[in-house]
Amino acid sequence: MGSGKAPNAFSITRDGKYYDATFSVDGNMVSVVYWGRDGVTRQAAQAEDSDRPELTACQLLSEMVEHQPCQFT
Repeated sequence: MGSGKAPNAFSITRDGKYYDATFSVDGNMVSVVYWGRDGVTRQAAQAEDSDRPELTACQLLSEMVEHQPCQFT
């Protein structure tokens, strides 16, 4: 794993919607920044697999999207 590299953009899909975020790696920590309807959220965790930090990033973004408050239009 690298140290202090530039953020990487990625997306996940859920219920037919795309959720975009960025992640960066510092040592063995993965940090995800997500721009949701309620503003910017950041979450960090230790990488479960040091060779594939994107797996941890996807898991973190999934958790952030799941806990997003319901919005009515």
